[in-house]
Amino acid sequence: HLIKHETEDVRLFAIKTLGCYLNACTTKTSTRLITKLSIFTVIAEYLATREVTMATYNVLCELTMAHMSRQLTADKFYDPDPDAQIKYPKMLEVIAVLLLRRDEDARERYLPIVKQYITTLLLLLQRSRENRRVLISQNGWQRWMVGLMLRWADCGKEGQHVSDIAYSLFQTLLHHALQCEQDGWLVWVETLSILHAYQSDGLGVDVSQGEQQQPAQPSEQGDSCRADDEASYCSEHPRQVVPDIFVEPETPRPPSSEGESEVRVRCTERGVGEEQGVGVREGEEGER
Repeated sequence: HLIKHETEDVRLFAIKTLGCYLNACTTKTSTRLITKLSIFTVIAEYLATREVTMATYNVLCELTMAHMSRQLTADKFYDPDPDAQIKYPKMLEVIAVLLLRRDEDARERYLPIVKQYITTLLLLLQRSRENRRVLISQNGWQRWMVGLMLRWADCGKEGQHVSDIAYSLFQTLLHHALQCEQDGWLVWVETLSILHAYQSDGLGVDVSQGEQQQPAQPSEQGDSCRADDEASYCSEHPRQVVPDIFVEPETPRPPSSEGESEVRVRCTERGVGEEQGVGVREGEEGER
């Protein structure tokens, strides 16, 4: 309940205390808190209505890296070590969701924090292969990353710079998935499906309506219009009369020999020809 406190310092020190407890407890206990109790999701819900200041952002980054300090820093951004490892990747989504839930009027005010966040994340991913592997193992990481890429795209040069860094994040993660992971093509397929869903939502297209719509029944007015169209088309494109082609019937030629007559009978008359062919063969055997 201290995370829901009105005072920001109390909230942030409560998060620091939780981070120290997660670092000190056993793996079983920390896994139970993270998976079963969803402690990081609870933090996101408690901070959803609070302002994300520089001090709040720094504390959340410290919890992500499992490197908690004793003081609150509100004058400069958190700068992780070059070889820092992401300990709790779920916190990356928590930070992104808190930034994306801001109102439209507060977008430009949070733009420096967003820029610092994705810049730090890009450095962490480029420096460590394990960080890339940990992030792509999360479920639905493309959703909040696409949100960061599109939310501030229309905020001038700084917003465009944020979108470019987000594109670089996608490039780094997808390249790692296809080159270094055994089933990396699944990450690519999932990314395409999420991008398609965002495109459909952006255009205002409800995909579920396509399966429920029934074909419209033709009306009398539609039938008359269709008949007029067909009549006009026929008048503009007259039918071409193809002359009949006269084929002279083939006159039968007299058989040249007795053997040729037997072959002609068997080939032309299937139903009766087989019986006649058998009779001819029996007569030849009798003569022999």
